[in-house]
Amino acid sequence: EFTNYVIDNNIDWYKITKEDIDDIFEKMDKNGIRDLTEKIPCATSKHQFLAEKLTETAKNALSAVVYQVQAGNFVPFTTELDLSSDERVTPVKLKTPSGLEITLNGKIDRVDRCGNEYRIIDYKSSAKELDLCQVYNGTMLQLFVYSNALKDFFGQSKGMFYFGVIPDISKVTSIEEEASINIKSYALNGFL
Repeated sequence: EFTNYVIDNNIDWYKITKEDIDDIFEKMDKNGIRDLTEKIPCATSKHQFLAEKLTETAKNALSAVVYQVQAGNFVPFTTELDLSSDERVTPVKLKTPSGLEITLNGKIDRVDRCGNEYRIIDYKSSAKELDLCQVYNGTMLQLFVYSNALKDFFGQSKGMFYFGVIPDISKVTSIEEEASINIKSYALNGFL
């Protein structure tokens, strides 16, 4: 929603500030996270804490997205690109050994562009690594299928990445360490 808001309102990604992120988040969240605890009759302080934590996590992830865009030349071009219905996408079709044709479906979370080059960003709830062994064995092909579907309409692929919305804090041993989680915790993981 944040990315669509920026695109739809022609906001310059390179001029977005922390205050802009907060303002845009407030506009997007008018009936969202904060109001959730007010609408639940039995909302407790635990629910309020969880809503605040969710808000903090969302704002941190949005800050990371803006930071990553501002650090490079690629800017978000489109989101939720549907493989089965968008005319800008070549349907990915496979034939089984028995001759049955299968059309793959899915939605690409985000496509960034720089001239006639693109990169794919797939959001995950937590950090995920692209494992070449799984790719080789055919169990981790999602990003490659997406890239193949875009090649005819979007130009040359310059990368495919996972973006973990919730950083990995499994090795954090103190509250101070958790508080120091920064933009680097949201590094894109994938291939150029």
